Amino acid sequence: MWLRARALSSSLPPPKGPPLKTKRSQEGITVEPRNQQATIVQPQNQDAASGATEPRNNHVDPWNQEPTTEDWQNQEATTVQSHNQEETTVEPQNEEATTVDPQNQEGTTVQPENQEATTVDPQNQEGTTVQPENQEATTVDPQDQERTTVQPENQEATTVDPQNQEGTTVQPENQEATPVDSQNQEGTTVQPE
Repeated sequence: MWLRARALSSSLPPPKGPPLKTKRSQEGITVEPRNQQATIVQPQNQDAASGATEPRNNHVDPWNQEPTTEDWQNQEATTVQSHNQEETTVEPQNEEATTVDPQNQEGTTVQPENQEATTVDPQNQEGTTVQPENQEATTVDPQDQERTTVQPENQEATTVDPQNQEGTTVQPENQEATPVDSQNQEGTTVQPE
């Protein structure tokens, strides 16, 4: 009898209307078994959600220690990147601009290419700056005691004939027209012709 009633109930069509809710879906949230892990906290992520500390997450990674550690060369505890240290140092090629020429006692900065313009000629006792190409114009002829500046190409025009005792300037090409005839006692100028 029981078996017959079961056979008849199994041959009946399904009841009309909405399907019955299962015990698992009574709260309106259907969770697939393979999707349950999306709503739980993974063991390796417990530190962010629950505050639990994993033993392997209780230390600082070795590659992350440098931004927060103190540089042992920096006493003010400022974090310095190793690749940024060169921006605060002095470039070696800029040291020459602040050095003092040992030959300049007044401490004036002299560029190497400008040293010749500020040096003093050792033959000039008054300290006048002399350009090397201009030294001949300011030198004094050692045979001229009055310190007259003599150009080398003009020396012959200002020299005195040693045979002329009165100091008259005699041009070399004009010496024959001005000598006195030794046989003329009155000093008359005689032309050779």
